[in-house]
Amino acid sequence: MGSTPSPIVFLAKDDDGTTETPHGFGRLVQPQIPPDLLRRWLYTCEKHHHAECRPLPLRFGPVPGRVNQPLRFLRAIDVREERLVEITAPERYVALSYVWGRAPSFRLLRSNLARLYEPRGLGTIQSELSQTVKDAMRLVALMGERYLWIDALCLVQDDGQDMAHGIENMDIIYEGALATVIAANGKDQNSGLTGIRYDVERLAQQPVREVVPGVELAVFTGGMSEYLGTTHYSSRGWTMQEQVLSRRCLIFVDGRIFFRCHAARFSEDTIWDQHPMQARPEDPSGASIATPFLPESIPDPVGAYLEQVLRFTGRHLTKPDDDAVRALSGILTRLAVAASSGLLCGLLTSAFDVCLLFWHPSFWQQGFRDVRRRPTFPSWCWAGWAG
Repeated sequence: MGSTPSPIVFLAKDDDGTTETPHGFGRLVQPQIPPDLLRRWLYTCEKHHHAECRPLPLRFGPVPGRVNQPLRFLRAIDVREERLVEITAPERYVALSYVWGRAPSFRLLRSNLARLYEPRGLGTIQSELSQTVKDAMRLVALMGERYLWIDALCLVQDDGQDMAHGIENMDIIYEGALATVIAANGKDQNSGLTGIRYDVERLAQQPVREVVPGVELAVFTGGMSEYLGTTHYSSRGWTMQEQVLSRRCLIFVDGRIFFRCHAARFSEDTIWDQHPMQARPEDPSGASIATPFLPESIPDPVGAYLEQVLRFTGRHLTKPDDDAVRALSGILTRLAVAASSGLLCGLLTSAFDVCLLFWHPSFWQQGFRDVRRRPTFPSWCWAGWAG
């Protein structure tokens, strides 16, 4: 009848993987997220998926095929010492992807840079940090990790050279992260990460019934794509490359958390992580992944370029006249290297003729009434038009 079926599953009685199969079984969603579950997801991926999901080592200095400024160091947050540090050799670190929104929050500036390098420098400004940033720092500590990368605190926001250097190397930053925490719940950076704070219980919305003594059934209420596709996060331009370039993601949505890597998908209300060698079917909702990962090897970079630009141009930017290309720069850099190409106004120079061809989906119905020029970009590139 056009509706999506909701599978009914048995609730597993314990969390140690005693069920013979993950099919037909589910897990009770807790008011707070168990840290050991997050660590298990990460350990399972590291143990069983190997190179397919392994972060790419941080590359410092010139890299063959790249025309932009090389990464000199990675500024990151040391959550143990609550201060900024500079990483100059491969290290394990977690990245954060989130929506800034209009909520005011503390940002790294030239005026406070030196202070935040001091021990407990970030601890002295806890009240000024956004809730999502504070929750991310707590999450990294609960996971047993030490370093966290956040754009607002690791790039000097009023230093054009530092910002440009970071934006040009977004692919290296996100591909090198142990995992990316995706804060897809709420509409701004004060929404926090649901299930992290013990003083706030999240609404799990998991129908559970005891049908006979000792036997409980639960309704599986939706897969990752179904939850993520309706979020404000998924409509924003900057967040797309942060998902696409990551090797592993911890995805926080309202009432749920999911783990996604290049080889598998886990969730709180299923037990597929206890059976890592079994191939998991698609989400019961039938929804596809709207933003698939960009693989390490790209046999058709021009085709991949067209695909990524098509996905990106439907998203929204707060400053579209400035960020129409910058917000996609990490993906463009990766594709340019794969195509042995340069970049000009967001176009691959090695396939310049193909990249000049772009179209407007509503043209046949409405003509060009909804389209406007972006004067900061040439008229012959897709970035020169909005709508």
